[in-house]
Amino acid sequence: MKYFKVGKQNKIPKWAQYVIAALVLLGIWVILTIAVNNSLLLPSPVQTLQALISLAGEAEFWQSIGMSFLRVILGFVLGCIAGVVLATAGYYVNLLDCVIRPTMTLLKSVPVASFIMLVILLFKRDVLPVFVCFVMVTPIVWSGVSLALDSLPEQYLELVHAYKLPRGKRITRLYIPWVMPYLAEACVTALGFAWKSGIAAEVLCQPSLAIGTGIYESKIYLEPASLFAWTATVVIFSLILEKLLKASLSRIRDRREYGNKKTDG
Repeated sequence: MKYFKVGKQNKIPKWAQYVIAALVLLGIWVILTIAVNNSLLLPSPVQTLQALISLAGEAEFWQSIGMSFLRVILGFVLGCIAGVVLATAGYYVNLLDCVIRPTMTLLKSVPVASFIMLVILLFKRDVLPVFVCFVMVTPIVWSGVSLALDSLPEQYLELVHAYKLPRGKRITRLYIPWVMPYLAEACVTALGFAWKSGIAAEVLCQPSLAIGTGIYESKIYLEPASLFAWTATVVIFSLILEKLLKASLSRIRDRREYGNKKTDG
């Protein structure tokens, strides 16, 4: 039993977990490459790395990443705003909630690929990924904010009414602090969906500069190493975006806590 210690202080650090997981996946990839023994079906990690280095030397590669990033972020921000507005409106107006709730449930249940095929003829190539990200993000953020508002303790609301706090103070002192943790978690989840759905939309509509277009062209021209390199780019930038968002939310939270302490002091 001494070889399998369980406890908080013996827990493997998070960075070590990521390294171990990456090494395991890399090992499986190498084994599969040897077993298949066909670079057209499964390129090796070395071939993929060489293709990635080759792509990184081209200006179009970075332009494609930048444009995909802008499309995804624009759709994500618009979706977050819409989710918050719809959740707030539904919380205060029951009639609106009766319309919004089933609509959001429907949007969450529709597969991304099916939805893209439904709207691909309605939007321009550069606009479609933005719209798809927007539609994927809105229900997730709406769900998080709605859950937060619905779970707000009744005694807090009674206390606010008892002290007759102005609407502005109710928002800043009660609603925002209560909703923020739910909203932050929903945003982190939504960003992952936005990135994947945005790239999927680019693969189907093929804008002039896009990661999805690079993936599609690699498939069409039978360049599996480039295909894997573009896919690795999607994964890498997905992790970067998630880390940046978490760091930003953490900084906002720390500033709010510092501001509250300063006010209390």
